[in-house]
Amino acid sequence: MLGLLMAGDRLLEPVTISVIVVLFAWAAIEFLLGRTRPVEGIVPSHRLIGLSRAGWVFSVIYSWLDVRHGWTHVDITPSVAAAMLLLCLAALILRFWAIMHLGPSFTYDVKRPQGNALVQTGPYRLVRHPGYLGIVFLATVPGLAVGSLAGFAGLLATTLVQTIIRINAEDRMLEENFGEAFREYARKTRRLLPYLY
Repeated sequence: MLGLLMAGDRLLEPVTISVIVVLFAWAAIEFLLGRTRPVEGIVPSHRLIGLSRAGWVFSVIYSWLDVRHGWTHVDITPSVAAAMLLLCLAALILRFWAIMHLGPSFTYDVKRPQGNALVQTGPYRLVRHPGYLGIVFLATVPGLAVGSLAGFAGLLATTLVQTIIRINAEDRMLEENFGEAFREYARKTRRLLPYLY
């Protein structure tokens, strides 16, 4: 692993190291949260989830090798790299704002939220799944931050597969539980990207 991290000068630049630190912070916080939130509901399963997870790991490794060998590597200016770091930080903040806003209703599985109200405030007034929007950016931007176009494309594709499967499962559960209130919310609020999806 250390060999991969040392594979190219690009990986040792301060902004790249900062992106890696943000990702490790994200992973550590998610791990700690996961230990306090037992899985009690439904965890969406689909053949594509396992394949996309394996593809995501491959894309991470490919990104580092791409930097080393320059297969699809492009030079990223320091200002663009810094903007990507800020995007990662914003995504991390969005992810945890969404989690904290849900409070005890947040789980890592799909189950009926605690309480009888459909949450439509805070980050949920912008999109229905702001936590997943944060994950999409956190999981894909590092490929661009190191300058691997193919790595970025692989990370984006594999992250979107998992995210869309999960969003569809959650939306079905929310519609079953909240009926017309959820349908009205869904009509006025996009799933992941305001005005687009």
